[in-house]
Amino acid sequence: MSRKLRLAVLLPRGEAIRNVLYTGMLDHLRAECDLYIASVKPCQSIWNLMESKACSLIEIRPNRGSYGERLTTELIHIAHGRHVWSVAARDRWARRSAEAQSLSGKIKLAGKRALAAAFGGENRIRLLEDVESRLVRLNDDYAYWKSVINDWRPDLLFNASHVHGVSSRALLAVARDVGIPLAAFIFSWDNLTSQGRILPSYDYYFVWSEWIAEQLFSLYPRIRRDQVVVSGTPQFDVHFLPELRWSRYEFCKKLGLDPGRPIVLYTTGMPNHMPFEEEIVEGIADKLAQLPAQTAPQLLVRVYAKDRTGRFDRLFSYRPDIARVPTVWEQKYLTPLPEDNAWYVNALAHCDVGINVASTVSVELMIHGKPVINIGYDPSGRRIDPISYARYYSYDHYEPLVKIGAVEVVWKPEDLLSTLVNTLQRPLERSDQRRIALERLFWPSAKGGVAPRMAKSIVECARRFSRDDYSGCLGGPASKRW
Repeated sequence: MSRKLRLAVLLPRGEAIRNVLYTGMLDHLRAECDLYIASVKPCQSIWNLMESKACSLIEIRPNRGSYGERLTTELIHIAHGRHVWSVAARDRWARRSAEAQSLSGKIKLAGKRALAAAFGGENRIRLLEDVESRLVRLNDDYAYWKSVINDWRPDLLFNASHVHGVSSRALLAVARDVGIPLAAFIFSWDNLTSQGRILPSYDYYFVWSEWIAEQLFSLYPRIRRDQVVVSGTPQFDVHFLPELRWSRYEFCKKLGLDPGRPIVLYTTGMPNHMPFEEEIVEGIADKLAQLPAQTAPQLLVRVYAKDRTGRFDRLFSYRPDIARVPTVWEQKYLTPLPEDNAWYVNALAHCDVGINVASTVSVELMIHGKPVINIGYDPSGRRIDPISYARYYSYDHYEPLVKIGAVEVVWKPEDLLSTLVNTLQRPLERSDQRRIALERLFWPSAKGGVAPRMAKSIVECARRFSRDDYSGCLGGPASKRW
């Protein structure tokens, strides 16, 4: 009999832990493989839970790498952004220019951009990648991860978040050097056009949908179709778990809301992308206050879990008409705790309309069959350039939702109240467009059950390369790439 498959799973961020731990994916993987996990450690309770599912659990130690490694990585991302030149990439370019206030800062930025320009284009970016990979192998953690891999000897290493793994870059380099196949999950639908280069290259790429797979082929022409698995994203699975659901009465009782009145859910964004958003929220509350108190919609706000500024605290303190959804996260490594899922799912399930600024929450609202309103105007009287709320609706990942008509963008504050009232009166008005958007852009993510299907695909990738003799030679010549 052949030996049992060995799978290494890399969890470099708290949200990656959420995706594989709370959805049961680790359990599905453990049923087929000996499981080895390298993860950040948010808190002891989560650590204990992961430890119960793994043959070995190793903590990822913070490591930013050498200055040369960081500089080369930054140049790669600059060159890649200039090569892709998406709307998001152009906006990042403008923001970086605006943030460089001092003369020295401007000179450094100009120098980096000049260096990056010399490596423009796909082929020359790959030369920079080669330099970066060589520098990674000089990282202090390289020898440490070499000993770990020598002990684990996995058939495949799966990175559950390709965009967050700076501290584990040396682990990926060791795996590559000994010929262990690498698989990565493209973490979010905006990552390909809004974030930097995928580092390193992988043998397999797991993506949310066919639409995102086509983006991947377009931006990385060397990736073959047989390397891409359209798995969906497990982060939406929680919306299909009946054990998380409360009744509307129970949910409203917990938050002091009236179950007989409509609920408007506003979900906030990142403070650096949506400055003065608290003023937008207060403006919505002011407009709702103009309606008859007995029937007026109630405003419920969920603050973005990564927002540590406290900018909404004052608003909640003097506006009792604004209710707040608890956000239950361990702030270390930005990790949602299990109880956060119930609050989040029920907020989406029991609201009557959702409002946000170009957020992934729009997709989750559509999964629940809820209408979506997007804010397309800036806070009144505020200069926030080069940022613009309206600009986000032309981003490559979000613009299709607007074009399909799955969301309604309010471009002027004076149109918000009438749009809200009309949406509450006609909640099914854009239901066909929402269905089309989910099917065209997010299938199979939008139907749930991704975790077991994704686990099965990961196991199939590992099985394709499994072998009883471990030909990778640690400390010696690297085995050839499969």
